[in-house]
Amino acid sequence: MNQLSKKNKVILYIVSISVFVILIVPLFVTVVNTGQVGVVNTFGEVSDNFLKPGLVLKNPFSTISYMSTRTESYTFSSLNTEGQVSGDDSIEVRSQDGAVVKLELTVLYRLPAENAPRVVRELGIEYESKIIRPTITGTIRDIISKYSVVDIYANARTEVETKLREALESELENKGFSLDDLLIKKISLSDELTQSIEQKLSALQKKDAQKLISETLTDEYLEYLYIQSLKDNSNTIYVPTEGGIPLFRNLNP
Repeated sequence: MNQLSKKNKVILYIVSISVFVILIVPLFVTVVNTGQVGVVNTFGEVSDNFLKPGLVLKNPFSTISYMSTRTESYTFSSLNTEGQVSGDDSIEVRSQDGAVVKLELTVLYRLPAENAPRVVRELGIEYESKIIRPTITGTIRDIISKYSVVDIYANARTEVETKLREALESELENKGFSLDDLLIKKISLSDELTQSIEQKLSALQKKDAQKLISETLTDEYLEYLYIQSLKDNSNTIYVPTEGGIPLFRNLNP
């Protein structure tokens, strides 16, 4: 009987310890994973300090928001297999001249650890759909509206991409995030508009070529080309003149 009682005490002890570990310890200890920081909220008050990765002690009356500090991506794509939104999620914007342009792109951004408390306090933890997405689309529309469709498609594409990157970097920084990169995958126009732009660019190139030819082919240069064409002709003879200007005669009648 004594042995049974002793055995029951051991079992009760083990159960008590297990209950303590399962129910009580988590109230005082938490684990912050690598690539995260913990933001402490106590009775609605967000602490300015954050918890670093590892096993840390915490106030049992506090709640912890675990915020990723890794580089995250947000993709706008027309493909169902890409991006956060299924279906065609490319960004549709209007250029300065009213043409509809579709952009497919990926934004790489991250939350610096020191900004995590501010983001939780001011923006909340569901910031991807509420903050990141609207910031990207709003910035894209604002910049694209300042350029003509020809500039976007060809003439100033590099400048447009630079302006987009600078503006987006500034907007994200104002909200507590850092821009790692902006990857513009595709700029799409309607087939009719694309054909019209290509025809316009071709006409401009021909016009520039004709201007270059007219400026380059002077009378003197044309005369030089003519002389060069005669030098290897065996039927041509050189006749000196008093003025020093040579005359060329073709021996064939």
